[in-house]
Amino acid sequence: MERNLREYMVSEEFTEIIENLQAKGFEAPLYFSAIAANGSMDMGSFDRIGETTDLKPTFLAQHLTGGLHALPIHILFVDSKGSAARVLIEGSGEPQIIH
Repeated sequence: MERNLREYMVSEEFTEIIENLQAKGFEAPLYFSAIAANGSMDMGSFDRIGETTDLKPTFLAQHLTGGLHALPIHILFVDSKGSAARVLIEGSGEPQIIH
């Protein structure tokens, strides 16, 4: 199973992951590195939109193997304070946030 990670990271479903991290005390900007089972990778950040609490992704680097990201996908998030969390995306189930 594969997924277009960039499309997923701007979806409402992924917004819940970001909101969950913020509820756990993570502060913007949130830096991320995503690595899929097939070696596809993305790196970037989620930054505030103006003075709001809303965050927008900025993609800084990408390497694709076969065009998409094969599941499972591991995403490491690090916030501006140095806190870190790993998000695991597997199949159609809920993503898991692992500290």
